[in-house]
Amino acid sequence: MSGFRYRLGTYQEVGKTICPSCGKRTFVRFIDTKTGVILDGYGRCDREIKCGFFRFPNSETKIIKTIPLKQPPPAPPRKEEPITIEYNALPNDDGNNPLYYFLTEFFSEIAVVDVFDKYRIKSFKGYTAFPQIDNKGQIWTAKLIKYNPDGHRNKSVAPFWLHNILKKGVPNEAYFGFHLISNENTPIVVVESEKTAIISALWFNFELYFVATGGLNFNPLKFKQFDNQIILLPDNDGFERWEKISKIHGFGVYPINQFFHSEKGFDIADLIAKNMEIYYEAKRHL
Repeated sequence: MSGFRYRLGTYQEVGKTICPSCGKRTFVRFIDTKTGVILDGYGRCDREIKCGFFRFPNSETKIIKTIPLKQPPPAPPRKEEPITIEYNALPNDDGNNPLYYFLTEFFSEIAVVDVFDKYRIKSFKGYTAFPQIDNKGQIWTAKLIKYNPDGHRNKSVAPFWLHNILKKGVPNEAYFGFHLISNENTPIVVVESEKTAIISALWFNFELYFVATGGLNFNPLKFKQFDNQIILLPDNDGFERWEKISKIHGFGVYPINQFFHSEKGFDIADLIAKNMEIYYEAKRHL
């Protein structure tokens, strides 16, 4: 057991409250393990890059307000087995997918259908389902995200994971795109978001393997099973963290701003979209 007096609570224990710095509901509070209370106002904002607010309590901390810690009911055990059958049974409706139609504005519909098929992406009640499939073809979970017609994520609707609904499966047992890797001579390009992976695959015509970690944090050891060259291509604001990972594990890493002057949070999908907008605008004037 840890000897630390204070620890960050789990979501079931403390939930998330408004961050004192950025005003978003992303603040995780500390628990005093000695007294068993939640310390209001002390904690960490989950928006590590865009906010990063952190306030740590100590023995001299004056607690303005305490909230008794309620022990959550034990969670039902999750079966750590694939959800291949359940995912395959999920209804598919490309006619109600804003991301699908956004992509057809830049790429042919045949190409978009092809990338959805290759990555085994489904459309479900307006959500885009991105499955995590290992190199044996087993599906472990899927992330479902809603997008706006402009291709950006609908931030008013939180993404959710299929394994949490089914109480079965494992997140990040395989990253999005792992199942496509078959030729060890083809480099693997690692990006953060699933949307970035499929746009990049379309742009480069599947000449490289594009894999998405689903966010800034990922387990680099998952890539040790492959003999391919590994290239990290993080969003602009994640370069420093991924550069450290690349030095430890011998991966290549490239900053997106070496290709284009970019603002915070810019990724290769933004770069491709911007270049295609310029291309089509120029084409209209020829």
